[in-house]
Amino acid sequence: MDRPLDPLPTNIQGRIHQHAAAEHPQFERAQRLKQLAWLLDESIPIPLLGIRVGVDGLLGLIPGVGDLITTGISTYIIREAAHLGVPRVVLLRMAFNSAIDFVIGAVPLIGDFFDIGWKSNKRNVKLVLDHLDAPHKTARGSWLTVIGLTLGVGAAIASMLIGIGSLFAWLWRG
Repeated sequence: MDRPLDPLPTNIQGRIHQHAAAEHPQFERAQRLKQLAWLLDESIPIPLLGIRVGVDGLLGLIPGVGDLITTGISTYIIREAAHLGVPRVVLLRMAFNSAIDFVIGAVPLIGDFFDIGWKSNKRNVKLVLDHLDAPHKTARGSWLTVIGLTLGVGAAIASMLIGIGSLFAWLWRG
């Protein structure tokens, strides 16, 4: 995603798929999503650091409001992905990406640095393009990711509950 409008979608390995435009009548919608992700995540070069940030990173500097605005735009990308026929499991993976961006992005300063590397919109559009190129492979990988994230979040919640319970038990005895 070096430029906002590449002529054809590319997959993770960077190979160009000549058949993509002909096989997918909603190619223009996917290209618009790709351009939006570029604007949000990579449109502004920072020369001395050699990195790129986007409007998402700039809006994230506004406490509270910025993260809500960019999460709303991320929700638009997920909705458009649904219109492109992306399966629910991939949409759920995209929602996880956006939720991680929102939750960690809401932490002052740390979240702003996290946004520079995470680039949830770029990740989500890549999932859309990968789905258009290899739907079964993308869905299978998304199942594994969603199951792993669900187990990880469940374990974190269980650990917190055990910790809180242990704290209350210790305070009760003391």
